[in-house]
Amino acid sequence: MQNRFDLLNVTPVQPAPVNAAGDHSSGRQSPDQSITEGSAPLPLWTQASRRWTPAATWALWAILAMVICGFYLKQQYRSVAINYRNAAMAWRASEEMYNTHGDGFLYFPQAALVFLPLTYLPVPVGDVIWRLIGMAWLALALRGLCRLLHPAASDAMFWIVSLVTLPLAFSALRNGQSTIHMTAAMLSASLALAQKEWTKAAFWLCLGMAFKPLIVVMLLLAGAVYPALRLRLVAGIVLLAVSPFLAQWPAYVVDQYQDMLAMLRISYQVGESQALYAHFFGAFAAFGWNAPAWLQTATRLFVAGLTLGGFWLTQQRLSPARTAAWLFLMSATYLMLLNPRTEPNTYACIAPAVGWMLFEAALRGSRGLTMLYAILAVLIVGNFEIGRLITAQERAVWLAPLATTLFAALAFRQWLQELRQSGTANETAALFTPAKDLAA
Repeated sequence: MQNRFDLLNVTPVQPAPVNAAGDHSSGRQSPDQSITEGSAPLPLWTQASRRWTPAATWALWAILAMVICGFYLKQQYRSVAINYRNAAMAWRASEEMYNTHGDGFLYFPQAALVFLPLTYLPVPVGDVIWRLIGMAWLALALRGLCRLLHPAASDAMFWIVSLVTLPLAFSALRNGQSTIHMTAAMLSASLALAQKEWTKAAFWLCLGMAFKPLIVVMLLLAGAVYPALRLRLVAGIVLLAVSPFLAQWPAYVVDQYQDMLAMLRISYQVGESQALYAHFFGAFAAFGWNAPAWLQTATRLFVAGLTLGGFWLTQQRLSPARTAAWLFLMSATYLMLLNPRTEPNTYACIAPAVGWMLFEAALRGSRGLTMLYAILAVLIVGNFEIGRLITAQERAVWLAPLATTLFAALAFRQWLQELRQSGTANETAALFTPAKDLAA
């Protein structure tokens, strides 16, 4: 009798070059890829869904785009994009962009520049375009990730990852938060790194920095481990730093940089001291224990070192595609748990990683693990609605970091399994060996 795991002992074929939008430069996949990855057949459900999943997935994104735009037009007060618009308008008028309260515009001056063209349009039009750009970019980058990791099952993976990502990202999409654009830039950089397109990877990382400085975690990890990327990143950062001087008087730009540094310091202090943020220590603060600042900082530095060491080992042992995907997951997980200003909507960044892990658990036939990842996704989405049943409404920020901590532990378990089996002749065939179902 055939073991139900036999179909899961697969080896991904070497994909054709994938660009940041997720397109193969060589055109269609070969016919055998529609049936197998490597030498083993895929689970039947990944092939049976090929007839309808591409159209259904893109229809899902299109429908949600219309819903997002409708929500914004009906409730324009629920918009974070106003912070980018106000900063861009202040830039045009040579006025101050930052305050000393630790709120409002919490980004580099370049974030105002990327929004600047939209300020010449009517507010609703510009804000809708801002959301659609982020959503389209995220969808295309996700599609590329699926083609990179599982080219023969990319349609099924894109469907499942979208089902996980869209609910987790809904609030950030509705509010027009630049977390969406940063996440898309991170995914685009991962795709470029997997193909060893160093200049393109540096471009995406630096562009993501313009949208949101939190991408610095991924930028530093990539720069530390990929030697070919370092000079390109330095050049990109220099160009990014001097770009504001091309659009304003030098004295004004210098003043804004000084205000930015003060803002970052205040923002960091607010994040450490207030039980309002959904990071690892914020979960403890929600229940009354505020970790001392020195402990929070020491933990961030310690985990940063572990993450760097882990990613270096990943790059040494795993394939370029798996390495790039793990770079995204490690960066996103670190940001969610240890960024002092993580908000519930910031968890849109980790949604693709959760979807990826869920899909591969399903591919291995582990029903219990698949269900557990699905439950974790629900807990992250329901962070506020579920959390406020246990704690005060203003402290309902603890459930998402708790669920993400468990997700990190499960991902760490799979990462260890991949490293242990990476020495075999067939890396991913060993990866998809029968895993003990956690529900058992």
